[in-house]
Amino acid sequence: ERVPEPELPGGGFAMIRYPEEYKTLMEIFRGIMRSGELSERVMELTADILEWNAAHYTVWVIRRDCLRKLAGERDDTAAKEMWIEERAYADGVSVQNPKNYQIWHHRRVILEQIGTVDAAREELDFYDEMLEADAKNYHVWANRLWVLRTFGCWERELRYCETLLDDDWWNNSAWNHRHNVVRLYNDGRPEGTPVPDAVAVREVEYAMAKASLGYANESPWTYALSFAR
Repeated sequence: ERVPEPELPGGGFAMIRYPEEYKTLMEIFRGIMRSGELSERVMELTADILEWNAAHYTVWVIRRDCLRKLAGERDDTAAKEMWIEERAYADGVSVQNPKNYQIWHHRRVILEQIGTVDAAREELDFYDEMLEADAKNYHVWANRLWVLRTFGCWERELRYCETLLDDDWWNNSAWNHRHNVVRLYNDGRPEGTPVPDAVAVREVEYAMAKASLGYANESPWTYALSFAR
């Protein structure tokens, strides 16, 4: 059943002139929301709509509801494979819409469902590629920290920050991430443990070495001060 968009009193003001194909898709989508259907064909419908509007929050919610229902009808192996396939779909959407809030939340849900450290490391590899395209994408950095805190794949992060800062020591996002890595990972100590003096001195010396490259860059000075205190 297709459900047209409700008409506003007086015809509305400055109405958006949606393409006919998108209007048709949304009429079908309203119909399935009314019926409560969660199926493979609804999954296909959500993908068609997201090609037009990848920021449509409700469509992402229904897509996840479909995934959970369909996964629940499979054995564990088949269910995990379905979520892995969904991550491949999400990769394409992420590349095309790198600053879309919905896709980054969707990626978190996918990784939670797959639930393995190997999958978390693969997710970090994907973030590496995304940061090569835009080293200051807030969504990637926020998700990266979430992956680390959730799955504990900290072992390579300090070196990763060094690589980024060697390439661009003005990258304040990399400075911020290094700060989080040192504070939260703390060379393998439990999160919340005070940073040892030796580590604090190491970080101050590292920042001062970068600051010597040009004193106009505020980031290494701010970084050093945070540990000197």
